[in-house]
Amino acid sequence: MATILDTVMVVPTYEDPSWTQNTTLDGTTFQLDFTYNSRCQCYYLDVYDLEGEAIYLGVKIICGSALLRKCADIDRAPPGDFWCFSNTGDKTPPGLGELAPGARCQLLYFPVSLIP
Repeated sequence: MATILDTVMVVPTYEDPSWTQNTTLDGTTFQLDFTYNSRCQCYYLDVYDLEGEAIYLGVKIICGSALLRKCADIDRAPPGDFWCFSNTGDKTPPGLGELAPGARCQLLYFPVSLIP
């Protein structure tokens, strides 16, 4: 029997202050750009389609909240949602290096089948 944890995706992340990756979410591949802003001491996420057309820009990665809920482009956006979870209970946004594998925070993607 599958559990909710079997269907949630851990989004690959890195220690770098910025990177770009292609990630398949609910069957569609998106370009994800991650950038650390040292002034705000947090990461931001930009979501593009594979042609490089912007879907949702400047998403501040915060803990404990749906990150795409305010995206106006619902026709092209990932149908599920991203959540950032802290393994320490600290709800501050992940700092530099805290979004990497084994670090304090993990970025998860909940597929549309889990969104009420």
